[in-house]
Amino acid sequence: MLTPSIFVFLTISFFDRIDTMIVVRKQRIDYKFYQKILTTIHLHG
Repeated sequence: MLTPSIFVFLTISFFDRIDTMIVVRKQRIDYKFYQKILTTIHLHG
């Protein structure tokens, strides 16, 4: 009876970790995009 709950917990934590990685990667991409916009504004300003 204990094993399924442990399995569920591991699965949830695993997907939670993947979700966090995706969010971090997205933020990094957004930051690069934002930086590119800033440099473009700076060059044309």
